[in-house]
Amino acid sequence: MIGANLNLRAFTNTWTKDLKGRGIRVNTISPGAIDTPSLRKASEATEDESRIRALTERNPLGRIGTPDEVASVVAFFLQVTQRAMFTGSSCMSTAA
Repeated sequence: MIGANLNLRAFTNTWTKDLKGRGIRVNTISPGAIDTPSLRKASEATEDESRIRALTERNPLGRIGTPDEVASVVAFFLQVTQRAMFTGSSCMSTAA
């Protein structure tokens, strides 16, 4: 997961530089494990909660994220980017 986050950060930096002067801002959010039906299906945890427990144990908060939490981060990014020089940023959760 760390390698994917670093690749996403490099992609963000490249696009930020390539789009300089066009009024386009590039920021990324990489939230880690989020409790969704897709995660449960991909981890084969629809009936076996032990896989979800394994994800929660690796997370310093002791749980995985929720879609509402990701939506809050997206709302924050949208609010900040409208008012500030905020581009080329990555918000990452390195847990899980």
